[in-house]
Amino acid sequence: MKYTCSLINQPWEDPGVLVHLNDTHEYWLFDCGDLSRLSVGILMDTTKVFVTHSHIDHFIGFDTIMRMNLRESKNLCFYGPVGLASQIGSRLQGYSWNLTDDSEFSITCYELEDIRVVSYTFRAVNKFIEDIDDRRSYQLTHPEFRLEDGTMLRFAPLSHGVTCLCYSITEPLQARIDKEVLAKSGLTSGTWVGQLLKICSGQIAEPLTLKIGDQVKTMEELRDFVYYPKPSRHAYVTDTILNRDSMASIRWVAMGADELWCEACYRHAELDKARTNLHLTSRQAGRIAKELKAGELHLFHYSRRYRGELWPHIREAQENFPNTTPPPMVSLPNQNTEEPADLSSGAVGTPASTAAQCNN
Repeated sequence: MKYTCSLINQPWEDPGVLVHLNDTHEYWLFDCGDLSRLSVGILMDTTKVFVTHSHIDHFIGFDTIMRMNLRESKNLCFYGPVGLASQIGSRLQGYSWNLTDDSEFSITCYELEDIRVVSYTFRAVNKFIEDIDDRRSYQLTHPEFRLEDGTMLRFAPLSHGVTCLCYSITEPLQARIDKEVLAKSGLTSGTWVGQLLKICSGQIAEPLTLKIGDQVKTMEELRDFVYYPKPSRHAYVTDTILNRDSMASIRWVAMGADELWCEACYRHAELDKARTNLHLTSRQAGRIAKELKAGELHLFHYSRRYRGELWPHIREAQENFPNTTPPPMVSLPNQNTEEPADLSSGAVGTPASTAAQCNN
């Protein structure tokens, strides 16, 4: 599996999920609420942020990640709804930039709208004034956008009073060698195996033949050695009322997801409050996971009124979707004076509070 996802803060604190690209030092983020638990190293290794919407509890960490990368020679990418580039530009112009002439840091914001993507670039060397000449527009066939590493990003709008997106990331199709077929062939492993996998994964051009020792094999023969595991999909759904339009969006983004991260702002006894504030209940989250035929459901973004109460939400969701489990947490020892709750055992402590959540 290409991705490992972890909840950054306790479920009743600012939402955000950290995505580690396995076997690399690269990280992505779904939302950027309170990022104080993340190490400087992780923030510097973060390359992409998928923003659902710009309510303060989902976006307050922008300044933190910006600050940690200001002297890095990199481009930090933000993906989000229409209007996000203007908000990022306004945030950046709230500071003075007379000391960044030698910085190679830049931000690119991709605004996602149905089947159109527009990118906006802000460079430190230009005092983060948008470079109009670098603005790009991409027309899509569907609301999905292939990232440079081959990951497929899907997005769709949710009903939350402001433009809000849900997302999923699906890993690229990756070729694997069938070891049993290889053993029966009498061929021995070598550099040709790596070359074959790169060819079948589309990373390099496909030749007609491949030399293996003193033999020459056609690609048609060698394809019998290769199989393609089902790519994993991880979906992130937060801040929406459950209605027909939102459910259609969630189906598009998250159907068959191996891992579904879904808000559960309220328990079902407070369904009226959930509807008023355009949020979901834990029972509804379970229903959604069941309909999507998801592999596993992780709840987050509880209202602060449930501070310290992890399990009632999970048990309520389990009524509809038994494979609802405590969310895996970012593990960063010595980052806080107070350790986060041990969610795996169900023991819940009293962590330090974070910025207030909206609409709770």
